Amino acid sequence: MLRAPGSHRHIALVFALLAASDGTPAGSIPRQDRAWKMYLNRATGFCVSYPSRWMKSETYDGSGLAVTTGVKRHSPIPVGSMDVSALALPGAQIRSATLTFDDDFNLQLAGLKKFARAEQVEVLERRVFTLGVTPSLFVKIRYLDPRDRKFWIDEVIFARHEGLSYRLELETRADQLQRFETNFAQFVNSFQMECGSRTTSATASNLSAFRLTQ
Repeated sequence: MLRAPGSHRHIALVFALLAASDGTPAGSIPRQDRAWKMYLNRATGFCVSYPSRWMKSETYDGSGLAVTTGVKRHSPIPVGSMDVSALALPGAQIRSATLTFDDDFNLQLAGLKKFARAEQVEVLERRVFTLGVTPSLFVKIRYLDPRDRKFWIDEVIFARHEGLSYRLELETRADQLQRFETNFAQFVNSFQMECGSRTTSATASNLSAFRLTQ
């Protein structure tokens, strides 16, 4: 989770917002958001593009990538983060995707309350959808952080594929949402579960299958 000591918050899909971002004048895009590079997780084979000028680290469990930034590149206080991770599912886990997503969602809420001390938690959106043949869950949560007395937005995508549980997440201060949702669109659009496989990339099929708003 963003700004939690020793911790980072945490599938493939295409946001409709991405189309709008293509026409954004370059001068209006913060400099630290413009240059992107590829990250490859050699343990599980997924890859994703991320802003190369953001601060990069591993997720708290060592299973993926986390990047954070402030209003400006060297701002001391981060206002947005994105991360992606992949963990092996227990061999005995044969529960339905709906039940496992319920577990993921409940853990997400518990983590916000534990690490961010979230108050006034409100689930703005929760949607199960199918990306190709991959069951996925999107959740969007707003909460008040008592440390800075500001509202934050947490957007998370959960997916299961071939024995792995994937999670992509955006966490941003609410007043910075437009900027960071645009970056999150590019982040998830570049994601591939099996790097080099066209069928498991975020751009695979149904560009309109997922939208920020219904």
